[in-house]
Amino acid sequence: MLRRHPPRPHDAPPAGEGARRRPRRRAQRRRVGATAQRSGSTRQRAGRPCRRRGRARLRRPRHGLLGGHATRPPRAAPTGRVREGRRLHPRDAHRDRDRPRLRGRGAHPRLPARALDHRPGPEDRRAVDCRRRRGGLIVIGARRQAAEWARTEHPVPPRIDVLIPTAGRIAELAVTLAGLAAQDSPSFRVVLSDQSDHAASHSAPSVQAMVRVLEAQGHEVVHLAHLPRRGIAEHRQFLFEQSDAPSVLFLDDDIWLEPGSLQRMHDALETLACGFVGLAPQGLSFLHDERPEQRAGYEPWHGAVEPERMRPGGPQMSRLPLHNAANLVHLARDLEMPPDGWQAYHVAWIGGCVLYRRSALAEAGAFEFWRTSPPLHSGEDVAAEWRVMDRRGGAGLLPSGAVHLEAPTTIPDRPIDLFDLVFASDP
Repeated sequence: MLRRHPPRPHDAPPAGEGARRRPRRRAQRRRVGATAQRSGSTRQRAGRPCRRRGRARLRRPRHGLLGGHATRPPRAAPTGRVREGRRLHPRDAHRDRDRPRLRGRGAHPRLPARALDHRPGPEDRRAVDCRRRRGGLIVIGARRQAAEWARTEHPVPPRIDVLIPTAGRIAELAVTLAGLAAQDSPSFRVVLSDQSDHAASHSAPSVQAMVRVLEAQGHEVVHLAHLPRRGIAEHRQFLFEQSDAPSVLFLDDDIWLEPGSLQRMHDALETLACGFVGLAPQGLSFLHDERPEQRAGYEPWHGAVEPERMRPGGPQMSRLPLHNAANLVHLARDLEMPPDGWQAYHVAWIGGCVLYRRSALAEAGAFEFWRTSPPLHSGEDVAAEWRVMDRRGGAGLLPSGAVHLEAPTTIPDRPIDLFDLVFASDP
């Protein structure tokens, strides 16, 4: 152990002839000389001894002094036992060899994992969305930014197929595609089926510009023409047959989605494990039109979403006014919903933006009832949702990030509601 001698005044005489002081270095000699010249300072005139200014410095070991002793044996290799990130001394490890090994951090393997506790494993990482490093962080499922649009990357299998039937709408369709371009994750593919005369959307500059943006972001866009018209139910069945992703989103061509809506719906569908979830489109022209009596039918789901039997004229039809005007916007305000949170609630049906579990929709027969339906009809989405609710259940999500563009309908003639026809023999 290195010890330092107690300090002494610089003008004290040597301790004796046997004492050997180390020769001062040049800088030290200069400091001592300068102190001696200032002997006529105020402190000396006052009768007080002059002291060296500043603190005495501790001498450091010379370069020749090595750590450890030359005769010390080499340190034993560390054991494999680790506790809280610190390795045990070999003696302690030998003494504790009969004790049970400490379990590493993390959830106990025998505890049941809930849906929100799932963490991706190796098999999940192969199926997750594209991963790119941005600002030192790995961003999973993010769309390509402008600096990456010219990069060529391997296509990622989509988790969602976004199915958009359209006819006679150009500006509205471009707005709908712009909403999809603002979605970060999960990975999705867009299947666009046009029943316009001469496939007008194929040559519209606004629509084609948004198609190019989606493709530059890494999303595949399939643009189809589907004629002749056989009704909206047949059109939806045609789109369903083009899909192969685990989830399918039926999105009308006059709906704009708030950024993050697709991720919110996908998370809710996986968490609730039901047949479908949806965002009821809101008309923001009614933002200052308060209708508290229509919001009274709001009923949140407590726990798991269960199957419900829905039929025309049933008591559940009292939930219909909840989706009018901007009721869900006002309800989210009253409930003080967090920005990234969501709440599932009971619905009669949802139009315009519904995310299905594909297997649940296929099990319910999808829109195959079009074969026995007249071409002029409406309510095909209601009939399909009720079939899924009978088997798997369904829910709406609050808040709703879907905005209705409030454009005139392209199907003005609706003489038949298909849910009355489909469930006529099953009261």
